[in-house]
Amino acid sequence: ESFYQLRNDGSNFQSSIGSRMSTNIGKSKHRASIATKKPEYFGMTWSPEPIKESLLMLVEPLNTVAIQINKAILEYCGDLPCQFNDLQARFVLVTGLQTPLMIDEIYMQICKHLKDNEDPSSEDRAWNLMCLATQLLAPSKSFEPFLLTFLLTKMDKPLLIGNFARLAAVQLDKTLSIGTAKTLPDVDLIATYAKRPPILATIHRVHVSRILEIPVYPDVDVGEVVERACEFAEIPKQKASLYGLFVVGNKPKPNTDALENRLKNFYEHYDVSKLKHVNFIAQTWSEDEDTLFEQLREKYGPEPHRSKQPQKKIRFFAKTKTKKSENKKEIHFDNPIPWWVYLGDVYMHYALNGEDPRFTLKRKILRDMERPSAEIVLHMREKVASGELVVKDYKRVTDLASISLVLINKGNVPETITASMVSNEVSKTFLQRNDPKKFANNVSKAISGLKGISRQELQAKYYTICKQSPCFGMSFFRCRVGKSESSHVSDVEKVKFSGVNHAGIHLFGKGRTHIVKSFKYGDMKEYGAENGKFWIIYHFGEKRKLGKLTLFCKDCWHLHGVVYDYTNQLMEKNAIRASVQSVRRINWD
Repeated sequence: ESFYQLRNDGSNFQSSIGSRMSTNIGKSKHRASIATKKPEYFGMTWSPEPIKESLLMLVEPLNTVAIQINKAILEYCGDLPCQFNDLQARFVLVTGLQTPLMIDEIYMQICKHLKDNEDPSSEDRAWNLMCLATQLLAPSKSFEPFLLTFLLTKMDKPLLIGNFARLAAVQLDKTLSIGTAKTLPDVDLIATYAKRPPILATIHRVHVSRILEIPVYPDVDVGEVVERACEFAEIPKQKASLYGLFVVGNKPKPNTDALENRLKNFYEHYDVSKLKHVNFIAQTWSEDEDTLFEQLREKYGPEPHRSKQPQKKIRFFAKTKTKKSENKKEIHFDNPIPWWVYLGDVYMHYALNGEDPRFTLKRKILRDMERPSAEIVLHMREKVASGELVVKDYKRVTDLASISLVLINKGNVPETITASMVSNEVSKTFLQRNDPKKFANNVSKAISGLKGISRQELQAKYYTICKQSPCFGMSFFRCRVGKSESSHVSDVEKVKFSGVNHAGIHLFGKGRTHIVKSFKYGDMKEYGAENGKFWIIYHFGEKRKLGKLTLFCKDCWHLHGVVYDYTNQLMEKNAIRASVQSVRRINWD
Protein backbone atom coordinates (compact mmCIF):
# COMPACT_ATOMS: atom_id res chain seq x y z
CA GLU A 1 0.00 0.00 0.00
CA SER A 2 2.93 2.38 0.62
CA PHE A 3 3.65 2.32 -3.13
CA TYR A 4 0.47 4.40 -3.67
CA GLN A 5 1.26 6.91 -0.95
CA LEU A 6 1.11 10.51 -2.14
CA ARG A 7 4.30 12.45 -1.58
CA ASN A 8 4.06 14.99 1.23
CA ASP A 9 7.48 16.54 0.98
CA GLY A 10 6.90 18.56 -2.18
CA SER A 11 6.46 22.33 -2.07
CA ASN A 12 3.25 22.14 -4.12
CA PHE A 13 1.29 19.94 -1.70
CA GLN A 14 -0.29 20.12 1.75
CA SER A 15 1.77 18.43 4.42
CA SER A 16 -1.04 16.21 5.75
CA ILE A 17 -2.12 14.75 2.41
CA GLY A 18 0.27 11.82 2.38
CA SER A 19 -0.97 10.15 5.54
CA ARG A 20 -4.60 10.76 4.63
CA MET A 21 -4.05 9.29 1.17
CA SER A 22 -2.48 6.07 2.47
CA THR A 23 -5.16 5.67 5.14
CA ASN A 24 -8.00 6.07 2.65
CA ILE A 25 -6.44 3.72 0.13
CA GLY A 26 -5.83 1.07 2.75
CA LYS A 27 -9.42 1.12 4.00
CA SER A 28 -11.44 1.83 0.85
CA LYS A 29 -11.87 -1.18 -1.39
CA HIS A 30 -15.33 -0.42 -2.74
CA ARG A 31 -16.41 2.43 -5.04
CA ALA A 32 -19.51 3.42 -3.06
CA SER A 33 -17.67 3.88 0.23
CA ILE A 34 -15.26 6.45 -1.15
CA ALA A 35 -17.41 8.02 -3.92
CA THR A 36 -19.59 9.83 -1.38
CA LYS A 37 -16.64 11.48 0.39
CA LYS A 38 -15.20 14.84 -0.44
CA PRO A 39 -11.91 14.45 -2.34
CA GLU A 40 -9.69 16.28 0.15
CA TYR A 41 -6.73 14.20 -0.97
CA PHE A 42 -6.59 16.21 -4.21
CA GLY A 43 -4.90 19.07 -2.40
CA MET A 44 -2.44 19.61 -5.24
CA THR A 45 -3.38 22.26 -7.78
CA TRP A 46 -2.50 23.20 -11.33
CA SER A 47 0.85 24.83 -11.92
CA PRO A 48 2.54 25.78 -15.20
CA GLU A 49 5.86 24.78 -13.65
CA PRO A 50 7.11 21.17 -14.08
CA ILE A 51 7.24 18.97 -10.98
CA LYS A 52 10.58 17.95 -9.51
CA GLU A 53 9.49 14.49 -8.41
CA SER A 54 6.60 12.09 -8.88
CA LEU A 55 3.27 12.70 -7.15
CA LEU A 56 3.07 9.10 -5.93
CA MET A 57 5.86 7.32 -4.09
CA LEU A 58 7.78 5.83 -7.00
CA VAL A 59 11.28 4.42 -7.08
CA GLU A 60 13.87 5.09 -9.76
CA PRO A 61 13.80 4.96 -12.74
CA LEU A 62 9.99 5.46 -12.53
CA ASN A 63 10.45 8.79 -10.75
CA THR A 64 12.40 10.12 -13.73
CA VAL A 65 9.70 8.86 -16.09
CA ALA A 66 7.05 10.67 -13.99
CA ILE A 67 8.92 13.97 -14.44
CA GLN A 68 9.06 13.36 -18.21
CA ILE A 69 5.32 12.64 -18.24
CA ASN A 70 4.59 15.89 -16.42
CA LYS A 71 6.67 17.87 -18.91
CA ALA A 72 4.79 16.18 -21.78
CA ILE A 73 1.40 17.01 -20.20
CA LEU A 74 2.38 20.67 -19.80
CA GLU A 75 3.58 20.81 -23.41
CA TYR A 76 0.42 19.15 -24.75
CA CYS A 77 -1.80 21.51 -22.74
CA GLY A 78 0.13 24.56 -23.96
CA ASP A 79 1.61 25.57 -20.60
CA LEU A 80 5.10 24.98 -22.01
CA PRO A 81 6.09 25.83 -25.60
CA CYS A 82 6.08 22.83 -27.93
CA GLN A 83 5.90 22.41 -31.69
CA PHE A 84 4.36 18.90 -31.72
CA ASN A 85 1.69 18.88 -28.99
CA ASP A 86 -0.08 15.75 -30.21
CA LEU A 87 3.12 13.70 -30.01
CA GLN A 88 3.43 14.66 -26.34
CA ALA A 89 -0.05 13.30 -25.64
CA ARG A 90 0.87 10.10 -27.47
CA PHE A 91 4.04 9.81 -25.36
CA VAL A 92 1.96 9.98 -22.16
CA LEU A 93 -0.48 7.32 -23.37
CA VAL A 94 2.18 5.01 -24.80
CA THR A 95 4.15 5.22 -21.55
CA GLY A 96 1.06 4.07 -19.67
CA LEU A 97 0.49 1.19 -22.11
CA GLN A 98 4.12 0.02 -21.98
CA THR A 99 4.66 0.65 -18.26
CA PRO A 100 1.46 -0.23 -16.34
CA LEU A 101 3.06 0.88 -13.04
CA MET A 102 2.89 4.48 -14.35
CA ILE A 103 -0.87 4.52 -15.07
CA ASP A 104 -1.89 5.74 -11.60
CA GLU A 105 0.79 8.45 -11.71
CA ILE A 106 -0.50 9.60 -15.13
CA TYR A 107 -4.06 9.91 -13.82
CA MET A 108 -2.88 11.71 -10.69
CA GLN A 109 -0.97 14.24 -12.79
CA ILE A 110 -3.97 14.87 -15.06
CA CYS A 111 -6.17 15.41 -11.99
CA LYS A 112 -3.60 17.82 -10.59
CA HIS A 113 -3.57 19.73 -13.87
CA LEU A 114 -7.39 20.08 -13.77
CA LYS A 115 -7.51 21.28 -10.16
CA ASP A 116 -8.06 25.09 -10.09
CA ASN A 117 -6.66 25.52 -13.59
CA GLU A 118 -6.83 29.24 -14.45
CA ASP A 119 -6.22 28.77 -18.18
CA PRO A 120 -9.38 27.57 -20.03
CA SER A 121 -7.39 26.37 -23.06
CA SER A 122 -5.03 24.36 -20.84
CA GLU A 123 -7.98 22.92 -18.92
CA ASP A 124 -9.74 21.86 -22.14
CA ARG A 125 -6.60 20.08 -23.34
CA ALA A 126 -6.22 18.31 -20.01
CA TRP A 127 -9.80 17.04 -20.27
CA ASN A 128 -9.04 15.82 -23.78
CA LEU A 129 -6.12 13.88 -22.33
CA MET A 130 -8.34 12.50 -19.57
CA CYS A 131 -10.86 11.30 -22.18
CA LEU A 132 -8.08 9.69 -24.22
CA ALA A 133 -6.58 8.03 -21.15
CA THR A 134 -9.87 6.56 -19.91
CA GLN A 135 -10.30 4.87 -23.30
CA LEU A 136 -6.96 3.07 -23.01
CA LEU A 137 -5.59 2.91 -19.47
CA ALA A 138 -7.08 0.95 -16.58
CA PRO A 139 -5.95 2.21 -13.13
CA SER A 140 -5.13 -0.16 -10.29
CA LYS A 141 -7.85 -1.40 -7.95
CA SER A 142 -6.40 0.71 -5.14
CA PHE A 143 -6.46 3.92 -7.21
CA GLU A 144 -9.79 3.29 -8.97
CA PRO A 145 -12.05 4.81 -6.22
CA PHE A 146 -10.05 8.04 -6.15
CA LEU A 147 -10.24 8.57 -9.90
CA LEU A 148 -13.96 7.85 -9.94
CA THR A 149 -14.49 10.26 -7.04
CA PHE A 150 -12.65 12.99 -8.91
CA LEU A 151 -14.85 12.50 -11.98
CA LEU A 152 -18.03 12.37 -9.87
CA THR A 153 -17.24 15.78 -8.37
CA LYS A 154 -17.05 17.26 -11.89
CA MET A 155 -20.16 15.66 -13.43
CA ASP A 156 -22.55 18.37 -12.23
CA LYS A 157 -20.50 21.16 -13.79
CA PRO A 158 -22.36 22.95 -16.61
CA LEU A 159 -21.80 22.43 -20.32
CA LEU A 160 -18.52 20.92 -21.55
CA ILE A 161 -16.77 20.30 -18.21
CA GLY A 162 -19.62 18.16 -16.90
CA ASN A 163 -19.88 16.38 -20.24
CA PHE A 164 -16.14 15.64 -20.27
CA ALA A 165 -16.40 14.13 -16.78
CA ARG A 166 -19.44 11.98 -17.66
CA LEU A 167 -17.75 10.73 -20.85
CA ALA A 168 -14.55 9.88 -18.96
CA ALA A 169 -16.55 8.00 -16.30
CA VAL A 170 -18.42 5.93 -18.90
CA GLN A 171 -15.20 5.12 -20.76
CA LEU A 172 -13.41 4.27 -17.51
CA ASP A 173 -16.14 1.83 -16.54
CA LYS A 174 -15.64 -0.05 -19.80
CA THR A 175 -11.84 0.07 -19.56
CA LEU A 176 -11.97 -1.34 -16.04
CA SER A 177 -14.05 -4.27 -17.24
CA ILE A 178 -11.82 -5.21 -20.21
CA GLY A 179 -8.45 -3.97 -18.98
CA THR A 180 -5.77 -1.76 -20.49
CA ALA A 181 -5.79 -1.58 -24.31
CA LYS A 182 -3.31 -3.56 -26.39
CA THR A 183 -3.00 -1.20 -29.36
CA LEU A 184 -1.09 2.09 -29.52
CA PRO A 185 -3.04 5.35 -30.02
CA ASP A 186 -3.00 6.96 -33.47
CA VAL A 187 -1.54 10.48 -33.73
CA ASP A 188 -4.17 11.50 -36.29
CA LEU A 189 -6.94 10.52 -33.85
CA ILE A 190 -5.29 12.55 -31.07
CA ALA A 191 -5.12 15.53 -33.46
CA THR A 192 -8.92 15.49 -33.93
CA TYR A 193 -9.36 16.24 -30.21
CA ALA A 194 -7.89 19.70 -30.83
CA LYS A 195 -10.49 20.42 -33.55
CA ARG A 196 -13.66 19.61 -31.60
CA PRO A 197 -14.50 18.08 -28.23
CA PRO A 198 -15.40 14.44 -27.60
CA ILE A 199 -18.84 14.23 -25.97
CA LEU A 200 -21.19 11.82 -24.26
CA ALA A 201 -24.35 12.26 -26.35
CA THR A 202 -27.49 11.87 -24.23
CA ILE A 203 -30.17 11.00 -26.79
CA HIS A 204 -33.89 11.07 -25.97
CA ARG A 205 -36.76 9.50 -27.90
CA VAL A 206 -40.27 10.84 -28.44
CA HIS A 207 -42.29 7.94 -27.08
CA VAL A 208 -39.72 6.00 -25.02
CA SER A 209 -38.55 6.87 -21.49
CA ARG A 210 -35.22 5.09 -21.92
CA ILE A 211 -32.35 7.49 -22.63
CA LEU A 212 -29.43 6.46 -24.84
CA GLU A 213 -25.89 7.46 -23.82
CA ILE A 214 -23.40 7.16 -26.66
CA PRO A 215 -19.73 8.21 -26.48
CA VAL A 216 -19.01 10.30 -29.57
CA TYR A 217 -15.40 10.89 -30.57
CA PRO A 218 -14.29 14.00 -32.51
CA ASP A 219 -14.11 12.24 -35.90
CA VAL A 220 -17.64 10.76 -35.70
CA ASP A 221 -20.38 12.45 -37.77
CA VAL A 222 -24.12 12.58 -37.14
CA GLY A 223 -24.86 9.84 -39.67
CA GLU A 224 -22.75 7.34 -37.72
CA VAL A 225 -24.30 8.43 -34.40
CA VAL A 226 -27.81 7.89 -35.81
CA GLU A 227 -26.84 4.39 -37.00
CA ARG A 228 -25.53 3.46 -33.55
CA ALA A 229 -28.55 5.02 -31.82
CA CYS A 230 -30.96 3.07 -34.04
CA GLU A 231 -29.01 -0.10 -33.28
CA PHE A 232 -29.19 0.50 -29.51
CA ALA A 233 -32.88 1.43 -29.80
CA GLU A 234 -33.52 -1.82 -31.69
CA ILE A 235 -34.94 -0.02 -34.73
CA PRO A 236 -34.93 -2.33 -37.80
CA LYS A 237 -32.13 -1.60 -40.28
CA GLN A 238 -34.59 -1.07 -43.13
CA LYS A 239 -36.18 1.79 -41.15
CA ALA A 240 -32.98 3.37 -39.78
CA SER A 241 -32.66 5.72 -42.78
CA LEU A 242 -36.03 7.28 -41.83
CA TYR A 243 -34.63 8.58 -38.54
CA GLY A 244 -32.56 11.65 -37.79
CA LEU A 245 -31.02 13.48 -34.86
CA PHE A 246 -32.74 16.68 -33.74
CA VAL A 247 -31.36 19.23 -31.30
CA VAL A 248 -32.64 22.13 -29.20
CA GLY A 249 -30.67 24.27 -26.77
CA ASN A 250 -31.50 24.32 -23.07
CA LYS A 251 -30.18 26.90 -20.66
CA PRO A 252 -28.32 25.16 -17.81
CA LYS A 253 -29.46 25.76 -14.25
CA PRO A 254 -27.99 29.14 -13.26
CA ASN A 255 -25.35 29.39 -10.56
CA THR A 256 -26.99 31.33 -7.73
CA ASP A 257 -23.97 31.55 -5.38
CA ALA A 258 -23.37 35.25 -6.10
CA LEU A 259 -27.06 36.11 -5.71
CA GLU A 260 -27.26 34.17 -2.43
CA ASN A 261 -24.26 36.07 -1.04
CA ARG A 262 -25.85 39.36 -2.05
CA LEU A 263 -29.14 38.41 -0.38
CA LYS A 264 -27.37 37.27 2.81
CA ASN A 265 -25.57 40.61 2.97
CA PHE A 266 -28.91 42.42 2.53
CA TYR A 267 -30.92 40.42 5.09
CA GLU A 268 -28.13 40.42 7.68
CA HIS A 269 -28.51 44.18 7.67
CA TYR A 270 -32.34 44.43 7.59
CA ASP A 271 -34.09 41.16 8.54
CA VAL A 272 -32.13 38.20 9.93
CA SER A 273 -35.27 35.99 10.01
CA LYS A 274 -35.24 35.87 6.19
CA LEU A 275 -31.81 34.24 5.99
CA LYS A 276 -33.30 30.73 6.07
CA HIS A 277 -35.20 31.50 2.84
CA VAL A 278 -32.21 32.86 0.90
CA ASN A 279 -31.69 29.69 -1.17
CA PHE A 280 -35.35 29.55 -2.28
CA ILE A 281 -35.46 33.26 -3.13
CA ALA A 282 -32.24 32.99 -5.14
CA GLN A 283 -33.58 30.04 -7.16
CA THR A 284 -36.88 31.85 -7.83
CA TRP A 285 -35.35 35.18 -8.88
CA SER A 286 -32.17 33.91 -10.55
CA GLU A 287 -33.19 35.28 -13.97
CA ASP A 288 -34.47 38.66 -12.73
CA GLU A 289 -32.05 39.82 -10.05
CA ASP A 290 -32.48 43.54 -10.82
CA THR A 291 -36.25 43.48 -10.27
CA LEU A 292 -35.83 41.57 -6.99
CA PHE A 293 -33.48 44.16 -5.47
CA GLU A 294 -35.55 47.02 -6.80
CA GLN A 295 -38.49 45.68 -4.75
CA LEU A 296 -36.28 45.00 -1.72
CA ARG A 297 -34.95 48.57 -1.77
CA GLU A 298 -38.49 49.94 -1.93
CA LYS A 299 -39.51 47.83 1.10
CA TYR A 300 -36.40 48.07 3.34
CA GLY A 301 -34.09 50.79 2.07
CA PRO A 302 -30.79 51.13 0.19
CA GLU A 303 -28.65 48.07 -0.26
CA PRO A 304 -25.85 47.89 2.32
CA HIS A 305 -22.29 48.26 1.13
CA ARG A 306 -20.59 45.05 -0.01
CA SER A 307 -16.88 44.44 -0.11
CA LYS A 308 -15.74 43.71 -3.63
CA GLN A 309 -15.42 40.00 -4.29
CA PRO A 310 -12.56 38.79 -6.49
CA GLN A 311 -13.94 37.91 -9.89
CA LYS A 312 -13.32 34.37 -11.03
CA LYS A 313 -12.13 33.71 -14.54
CA ILE A 314 -14.83 32.17 -16.68
CA ARG A 315 -14.47 29.72 -19.49
CA PHE A 316 -14.18 31.03 -23.02
CA PHE A 317 -17.57 29.72 -24.15
CA ALA A 318 -19.33 31.41 -21.21
CA LYS A 319 -18.06 34.81 -22.34
CA THR A 320 -20.16 34.76 -25.50
CA LYS A 321 -23.65 36.01 -24.86
CA THR A 322 -26.58 34.31 -26.50
CA LYS A 323 -27.91 36.21 -29.47
CA LYS A 324 -31.48 37.25 -28.87
CA SER A 325 -33.96 36.39 -31.55
CA GLU A 326 -35.15 39.35 -33.57
CA ASN A 327 -38.70 38.15 -33.22
CA LYS A 328 -39.51 36.15 -30.09
CA LYS A 329 -42.88 35.09 -31.55
CA GLU A 330 -41.26 33.23 -34.43
CA ILE A 331 -42.07 29.52 -34.58
CA HIS A 332 -39.10 27.23 -34.08
CA PHE A 333 -38.85 24.76 -36.96
CA ASP A 334 -37.53 21.43 -35.74
CA ASN A 335 -35.28 20.03 -38.48
CA PRO A 336 -32.73 17.19 -38.39
CA ILE A 337 -29.00 17.83 -38.17
CA PRO A 338 -27.36 17.04 -41.57
CA TRP A 339 -25.70 13.64 -41.56
CA TRP A 340 -22.24 14.94 -42.50
CA VAL A 341 -21.97 17.32 -39.51
CA TYR A 342 -19.71 16.37 -36.59
CA LEU A 343 -21.66 16.14 -33.34
CA GLY A 344 -18.78 17.70 -31.39
CA ASP A 345 -19.15 20.87 -33.49
CA VAL A 346 -22.88 20.96 -32.70
CA TYR A 347 -22.21 20.66 -28.97
CA MET A 348 -19.56 23.39 -29.15
CA HIS A 349 -21.94 25.69 -31.06
CA TYR A 350 -24.51 25.51 -28.26
CA ALA A 351 -21.87 25.70 -25.52
CA LEU A 352 -20.58 28.96 -27.03
CA ASN A 353 -24.06 30.40 -26.49
CA GLY A 354 -24.23 29.07 -22.94
CA GLU A 355 -26.76 26.36 -23.81
CA ASP A 356 -26.81 22.65 -23.07
CA PRO A 357 -27.95 20.80 -26.25
CA ARG A 358 -30.75 18.22 -25.95
CA PHE A 359 -30.59 15.55 -28.67
CA THR A 360 -33.66 13.58 -29.78
CA LEU A 361 -33.84 10.60 -32.13
CA LYS A 362 -37.04 10.68 -34.16
CA ARG A 363 -38.46 10.39 -37.65
CA LYS A 364 -37.08 12.83 -40.20
CA ILE A 365 -38.82 11.29 -43.22
CA LEU A 366 -42.56 10.68 -43.49
CA ARG A 367 -43.35 8.48 -46.44
CA ASP A 368 -46.49 8.65 -48.58
CA MET A 369 -49.13 6.23 -47.29
CA GLU A 370 -47.57 6.14 -43.81
CA ARG A 371 -49.52 4.20 -41.19
CA PRO A 372 -50.74 6.19 -38.15
CA SER A 373 -48.52 4.51 -35.56
CA ALA A 374 -48.17 5.80 -31.98
CA GLU A 375 -44.76 7.25 -32.82
CA ILE A 376 -46.04 9.16 -35.86
CA VAL A 377 -49.03 10.54 -33.94
CA LEU A 378 -46.76 11.75 -31.13
CA HIS A 379 -44.59 13.42 -33.78
CA MET A 380 -47.69 15.13 -35.19
CA ARG A 381 -48.82 16.25 -31.73
CA GLU A 382 -45.48 17.98 -31.21
CA LYS A 383 -45.80 19.82 -34.51
CA VAL A 384 -49.42 20.89 -33.80
CA ALA A 385 -48.51 22.21 -30.33
CA SER A 386 -45.49 24.15 -31.64
CA GLY A 387 -47.49 25.67 -34.50
CA GLU A 388 -45.28 24.09 -37.15
CA LEU A 389 -48.26 22.13 -38.49
CA VAL A 390 -50.88 24.78 -39.26
CA VAL A 391 -54.55 23.86 -38.72
CA LYS A 392 -56.85 26.87 -39.13
CA ASP A 393 -60.30 25.30 -38.80
CA TYR A 394 -61.64 25.74 -35.23
CA LYS A 395 -63.55 22.44 -35.27
CA ARG A 396 -60.49 20.46 -36.39
CA VAL A 397 -58.29 22.05 -33.72
CA THR A 398 -60.94 21.15 -31.12
CA ASP A 399 -60.98 17.55 -32.32
CA LEU A 400 -57.18 17.36 -32.25
CA ALA A 401 -56.99 18.70 -28.68
CA SER A 402 -59.73 16.36 -27.44
CA ILE A 403 -58.13 13.27 -29.03
CA SER A 404 -54.72 14.26 -27.67
CA LEU A 405 -56.03 14.58 -24.10
CA VAL A 406 -57.77 11.19 -24.33
CA LEU A 407 -54.55 9.57 -25.61
CA ILE A 408 -52.43 11.19 -22.89
CA ASN A 409 -54.76 10.19 -20.04
CA LYS A 410 -55.45 6.74 -21.55
CA GLY A 411 -59.20 7.38 -21.55
CA ASN A 412 -59.37 8.61 -17.92
CA VAL A 413 -59.84 12.29 -18.73
CA PRO A 414 -60.90 14.62 -15.85
CA GLU A 415 -64.50 15.80 -15.98
CA THR A 416 -63.46 19.46 -16.00
CA ILE A 417 -61.09 20.57 -18.74
CA THR A 418 -59.17 23.76 -17.93
CA ALA A 419 -57.43 26.21 -20.25
CA SER A 420 -54.03 25.15 -18.88
CA MET A 421 -54.73 21.51 -19.85
CA VAL A 422 -55.39 22.37 -23.51
CA SER A 423 -52.57 24.94 -23.75
CA ASN A 424 -49.99 22.19 -24.31
CA GLU A 425 -51.97 20.59 -27.15
CA VAL A 426 -52.48 23.58 -29.46
CA SER A 427 -50.31 26.44 -30.66
CA LYS A 428 -49.93 29.67 -28.71
CA THR A 429 -51.07 31.61 -31.78
CA PHE A 430 -54.40 29.78 -31.78
CA LEU A 431 -55.00 30.50 -28.07
CA GLN A 432 -54.14 34.17 -28.57
CA ARG A 433 -56.80 34.46 -31.27
CA ASN A 434 -59.49 32.51 -29.38
CA ASP A 435 -60.90 32.53 -25.86
CA PRO A 436 -59.00 29.75 -23.95
CA LYS A 437 -61.85 29.08 -21.49
CA LYS A 438 -64.45 28.78 -24.23
CA PHE A 439 -62.13 26.54 -26.21
CA ALA A 440 -61.57 24.32 -23.14
CA ASN A 441 -65.35 23.92 -22.76
CA ASN A 442 -65.68 22.92 -26.41
CA VAL A 443 -62.87 20.38 -25.97
CA SER A 444 -64.67 18.94 -22.95
CA LYS A 445 -67.85 18.47 -25.05
CA ALA A 446 -65.83 16.85 -27.87
CA ILE A 447 -64.23 14.40 -25.41
CA SER A 448 -67.65 13.12 -24.34
CA GLY A 449 -68.22 12.01 -27.95
CA LEU A 450 -65.03 9.94 -28.01
CA LYS A 451 -66.10 7.39 -25.42
CA GLY A 452 -65.86 3.79 -26.57
CA ILE A 453 -63.42 4.54 -29.41
CA SER A 454 -60.27 2.41 -29.37
CA ARG A 455 -56.78 3.90 -29.13
CA GLN A 456 -55.91 2.81 -32.67
CA GLU A 457 -59.02 4.49 -34.06
CA LEU A 458 -58.23 7.70 -32.19
CA GLN A 459 -54.70 7.71 -33.58
CA ALA A 460 -56.05 7.16 -37.10
CA LYS A 461 -58.53 10.04 -36.67
CA TYR A 462 -55.82 12.39 -35.38
CA TYR A 463 -53.56 11.42 -38.29
CA THR A 464 -56.37 11.97 -40.84
CA ILE A 465 -57.10 15.48 -39.53
CA CYS A 466 -53.39 16.42 -39.64
CA LYS A 467 -53.07 15.07 -43.18
CA GLN A 468 -55.66 17.59 -44.41
CA SER A 469 -53.25 20.44 -43.60
CA PRO A 470 -50.96 21.59 -46.46
CA CYS A 471 -48.13 21.58 -43.87
CA PHE A 472 -48.43 17.84 -43.17
CA GLY A 473 -45.11 15.98 -43.17
CA MET A 474 -43.14 19.12 -44.04
CA SER A 475 -39.75 20.25 -42.86
CA PHE A 476 -39.93 24.05 -42.99
CA PHE A 477 -37.28 26.71 -43.61
CA ARG A 478 -37.54 30.49 -43.70
CA CYS A 479 -36.43 31.80 -47.08
CA ARG A 480 -37.04 34.24 -49.90
CA VAL A 481 -36.92 33.69 -53.66
CA GLY A 482 -34.26 35.39 -55.78
CA LYS A 483 -35.59 38.18 -58.03
CA SER A 484 -34.22 36.54 -61.18
CA GLU A 485 -36.60 33.61 -60.63
CA SER A 486 -39.77 35.76 -60.66
CA SER A 487 -40.67 34.58 -64.18
CA HIS A 488 -40.97 30.99 -62.96
CA VAL A 489 -42.70 31.62 -59.61
CA SER A 490 -45.92 33.61 -59.37
CA ASP A 491 -46.37 35.88 -56.34
CA VAL A 492 -42.63 35.71 -55.69
CA GLU A 493 -42.81 38.48 -53.10
CA LYS A 494 -45.27 36.41 -51.04
CA VAL A 495 -42.89 33.48 -50.62
CA LYS A 496 -41.66 33.36 -47.00
CA PHE A 497 -41.11 29.64 -46.39
CA SER A 498 -40.02 26.50 -48.17
CA GLY A 499 -41.31 23.10 -47.13
CA VAL A 500 -39.82 19.71 -48.00
CA ASN A 501 -41.69 16.40 -47.93
CA HIS A 502 -41.88 13.12 -49.88
CA ALA A 503 -43.44 14.88 -52.91
CA GLY A 504 -40.82 17.59 -53.42
CA ILE A 505 -39.98 21.19 -52.48
CA HIS A 506 -42.91 23.56 -51.88
CA LEU A 507 -43.04 27.34 -51.50
CA PHE A 508 -45.40 28.89 -48.94
CA GLY A 509 -46.65 32.36 -48.09
CA LYS A 510 -46.61 34.07 -44.69
CA GLY A 511 -49.41 32.07 -43.02
CA ARG A 512 -48.40 28.72 -44.60
CA THR A 513 -52.08 28.07 -45.36
CA HIS A 514 -51.53 27.13 -49.01
CA ILE A 515 -48.73 26.16 -51.39
CA VAL A 516 -47.61 28.90 -53.83
CA LYS A 517 -45.63 26.54 -56.08
CA SER A 518 -44.23 23.01 -55.94
CA PHE A 519 -41.20 21.37 -57.52
CA LYS A 520 -41.34 17.59 -57.78
CA TYR A 521 -38.20 15.52 -57.33
CA GLY A 522 -38.78 13.96 -60.76
CA ASP A 523 -38.47 17.40 -62.38
CA MET A 524 -35.27 18.31 -60.55
CA LYS A 525 -32.01 17.89 -62.45
CA GLU A 526 -29.56 19.31 -59.88
CA TYR A 527 -29.58 20.96 -56.48
CA GLY A 528 -26.95 22.45 -54.19
CA ALA A 529 -26.17 24.98 -51.47
CA GLU A 530 -23.57 27.72 -50.97
CA ASN A 531 -23.16 30.97 -49.03
CA GLY A 532 -26.68 31.21 -47.64
CA LYS A 533 -28.33 30.05 -50.88
CA PHE A 534 -30.04 26.84 -51.91
CA TRP A 535 -30.66 26.31 -55.62
CA ILE A 536 -32.29 23.79 -57.90
CA ILE A 537 -32.17 23.35 -61.67
CA TYR A 538 -35.45 21.84 -62.84
CA HIS A 539 -37.43 20.93 -65.97
CA PHE A 540 -40.66 22.77 -66.74
CA GLY A 541 -43.22 22.94 -69.52
CA GLU A 542 -44.06 20.45 -72.26
CA LYS A 543 -40.67 20.93 -73.92
CA ARG A 544 -38.90 20.22 -70.63
CA LYS A 545 -36.94 23.47 -70.63
CA LEU A 546 -34.48 24.12 -67.83
CA GLY A 547 -35.11 26.70 -65.13
CA LYS A 548 -33.26 27.67 -61.97
CA LEU A 549 -34.71 28.53 -58.57
CA THR A 550 -32.57 30.18 -55.88
CA LEU A 551 -33.76 30.33 -52.28
CA PHE A 552 -31.95 32.67 -49.92
CA CYS A 553 -32.01 30.74 -46.67
CA LYS A 554 -29.98 31.05 -43.46
CA ASP A 555 -30.28 27.28 -42.93
CA CYS A 556 -29.43 26.42 -46.54
CA TRP A 557 -27.30 23.42 -45.58
CA HIS A 558 -30.04 22.00 -43.35
CA LEU A 559 -32.42 22.42 -46.30
CA HIS A 560 -29.88 20.66 -48.53
CA GLY A 561 -29.62 17.82 -46.00
CA VAL A 562 -33.38 17.23 -45.87
CA VAL A 563 -33.67 17.25 -49.69
CA TYR A 564 -30.77 14.80 -49.83
CA ASP A 565 -32.51 12.48 -47.34
CA TYR A 566 -35.75 12.43 -49.33
CA THR A 567 -34.11 12.04 -52.75
CA ASN A 568 -31.83 9.31 -51.40
CA GLN A 569 -34.85 7.51 -49.94
CA LEU A 570 -36.66 7.84 -53.27
CA MET A 571 -33.68 6.39 -55.16
CA GLU A 572 -33.53 3.43 -52.77
CA LYS A 573 -37.26 2.87 -53.24
CA ASN A 574 -36.95 2.97 -57.04
CA ALA A 575 -33.95 0.62 -56.93
CA ILE A 576 -35.97 -1.90 -54.90
CA ARG A 577 -38.88 -1.62 -57.34
CA ALA A 578 -36.55 -2.15 -60.31
CA SER A 579 -34.99 -5.22 -58.70
CA VAL A 580 -38.43 -6.67 -57.90
CA GLN A 581 -39.61 -6.09 -61.47
CA SER A 582 -36.48 -7.74 -62.89
CA VAL A 583 -37.02 -10.77 -60.62
CA ARG A 584 -40.62 -10.99 -61.80
CA ARG A 585 -39.54 -10.90 -65.45
CA ILE A 586 -36.97 -13.65 -64.85
CA ASN A 587 -39.56 -15.82 -63.09
CA TRP A 588 -42.07 -15.18 -65.91
CA ASP A 589 -39.54 -16.20 -68.57
